[in-house]
Amino acid sequence: MNDNLAEMVTEDENENTAVEIPENQNEAIQTTEENTQEQETTDSTEETFDVTVTALFPWFIKNKDNFGDNVSHVKAKIKKVDPDEDLIVTIPHPKGKEFEGEPARKIRQFDDADIVPVLDLPGIMMNVFNHNIFRIIYQTPIEDVFIKFYGVSARHVIFCKSIDDLLIPYSMHKLKKNDKGVNIIDYDGNLQERLESPVPMEDLILRYKQIEKHQEGLETVRQVMEFFNEKIKTVIDVNHLLEIDRAMMSLIL
Repeated sequence: MNDNLAEMVTEDENENTAVEIPENQNEAIQTTEENTQEQETTDSTEETFDVTVTALFPWFIKNKDNFGDNVSHVKAKIKKVDPDEDLIVTIPHPKGKEFEGEPARKIRQFDDADIVPVLDLPGIMMNVFNHNIFRIIYQTPIEDVFIKFYGVSARHVIFCKSIDDLLIPYSMHKLKKNDKGVNIIDYDGNLQERLESPVPMEDLILRYKQIEKHQEGLETVRQVMEFFNEKIKTVIDVNHLLEIDRAMMSLIL
């Protein structure tokens, strides 16, 4: 019996049996293979961006010389603390106080700065506020296009046009948690023409109530933009800054 079984196995191993596959089943197998190849191609292709996201700490170290005394790095060595994890800086005292006859400064600390997202572009200005909130102004590869980046719980990316020394916002987006980058959006209208147009003052007051006290002499959009660009220099509240940016955007969209 064992000899017969061995003979059967040997015959089975050596025999080439042709199995006929029904035509429709063969098509199904081919379609499945094509879909699998397409899925593999899609998965291996990553979306590319004009500007990628990086972490705050390495970005700041690379750009800190651009900020002068506005934001200064504090190097601190503390036992058992990773110096590249948290970022400590000093800024001019928000209330303009003095200390020992010199302009006073305040310390600000960014926890987990090694994972806080920012855009990987040259920074030309940085402002730091309370509660780990900051604003960065970036120069983009497009000569007259800049980005305002607000580091709040919702990361606001605001595209701005530079014209006649005025920074004019025209497009606002939010950087989501898992976003890897952003694409640069240019302004496609006639900005010079819009700047010379009359101000829709009633609509503007609805968006920015404080303009009501300063509306005298503000007849054109350009004059309002000049007013807002000066106003921003004295504002230290991020919500107020965003309110101004939205008000400016409403005048040119």
